[in-house]
Amino acid sequence: MRQVISRVLLAGLLLAGGACSVLGGSDEDPARGVRRVTIASGLRYAGSDDVDEQLVPEPLVAQAFTIYVPDGHEGFVVRTAAPGPGGTVVVDDVPAGAYYLRRRDASAVDFYLVSDADSVDLSVRAPGRPPSFATQPTPVMVAGTGMSPWSAGCFVELYSPGAGAYVYALQDLAAHGRPSEGDVDLGLVLDWQALAAPLPGASASDACSVMQLVPAPGPEQVTLSRLTRSYSSACSLADGQAGTIDGLFVDAPARSLDIDWQRASFFAALADSDAGRPLFPWSTFLSVGTLPHADRVGTYGGAFPDLLMMYAGPDVVVDSEVRGSFDYGDPFPVEWPRFVWVWAVAKVSVELDGLGLPVVLDAASLSVYPLDGEPIAARLSVARAIELDGAPLTAPLRATSRTPTLSWQPPRLGSATDYRIDVVRLEPNGAGDYAWTPLAELSTRATSVQLPPDLLVSGGHYLVRLIAVARAGVDVTRTPGWDSLPFQVAGTWTSTFSAP
Repeated sequence: MRQVISRVLLAGLLLAGGACSVLGGSDEDPARGVRRVTIASGLRYAGSDDVDEQLVPEPLVAQAFTIYVPDGHEGFVVRTAAPGPGGTVVVDDVPAGAYYLRRRDASAVDFYLVSDADSVDLSVRAPGRPPSFATQPTPVMVAGTGMSPWSAGCFVELYSPGAGAYVYALQDLAAHGRPSEGDVDLGLVLDWQALAAPLPGASASDACSVMQLVPAPGPEQVTLSRLTRSYSSACSLADGQAGTIDGLFVDAPARSLDIDWQRASFFAALADSDAGRPLFPWSTFLSVGTLPHADRVGTYGGAFPDLLMMYAGPDVVVDSEVRGSFDYGDPFPVEWPRFVWVWAVAKVSVELDGLGLPVVLDAASLSVYPLDGEPIAARLSVARAIELDGAPLTAPLRATSRTPTLSWQPPRLGSATDYRIDVVRLEPNGAGDYAWTPLAELSTRATSVQLPPDLLVSGGHYLVRLIAVARAGVDVTRTPGWDSLPFQVAGTWTSTFSAP
């Protein structure tokens, strides 16, 4: 459940990128008022107990990058990229001040970063070490004895910190061997290639932890699961070869956590956009988790072992408070940071400017906090008072140009470090409905942004999702793909607008 949620969220809320440390120094020529901008990318692996942080650069293709510089007259100066040293790309003669860096690759969605930095690192942090993957069918038996008796709602997770491998709900991915009611032995047969998870086995820290989570009585209308039994086993898997991960499940060290989950606060934060639209609470999810280095690199968008989970879905009350003391097992090293990962989803209706009936969209927030003893409540609300060229974007309107300016007020709750703007095109299909095409993702620290050229077309209808982001210690103008702990996002939708 959580793995699916995190993938959906990341597709809409986090910026993808590539690795390389930020290159220092300024190439600006004060006499000319121009400079060189250097762009690097790749994957930065966090390491583990016996593996240091490692950087795997991504060779960049110059044709994928363009810089646009606002000229002060609603237009843009355009600069193209050229190959740079060590797989980087460089853009010369960039006027001083803010610019838009556009990356266009195989995806139909363009990524724009508003920055004024002389070097940009598009790296993304990843767990463990540089991985190897199965490139052919690789049958693996995940076995064990001594489980808690299996029942509906049980599931099994696997985590290898050194390999950076995390697999959720193994029993649902197995080709054979799904446990039956009352089973205490595990014998799942999986194809590791189909899992698309790294192969453990290159270092001592590649030991695999296999964990059983079981349903437990919880608050009214809340589904609760908690880790009870687990084992840790040395494991070494090889591409194309049959392998086994096996062990004896034992009781995980018992822990108890006092939780004050103020669920209504998250929906209040999502509703605080000044748009005047009704917002309907839909679902909430909470997980207590742990990862090595989470305090330094964040939680990789949700790829972590669950210790305790609570979920309330549609058709039940999801915005009441949850308070109590909850027991669970925790077999992981005490020095690993513990955190709480909270997701809230509401439904909001948006008018479509003559394209048919209003569409119902998700307004969502994600909050990741260290376990600090504080109530689990919203700490960041959505951006508010969104305008297009100075007109409130609370009802359909027509832009004044094809490079209009979107502006907003910062959240009333919390402090956003940056904002993410998703631009979607809506095209009538002749049947009173529409086709939905994501066009661009823009990231900026400012509270206004002029939409770049070649994005809107005359007569087109568009919709914007504006996401406030708070990520401690991250400078989005230099490292837009980095995560943090704590980390918070809260998103809201505008009404539609058309281009002249």
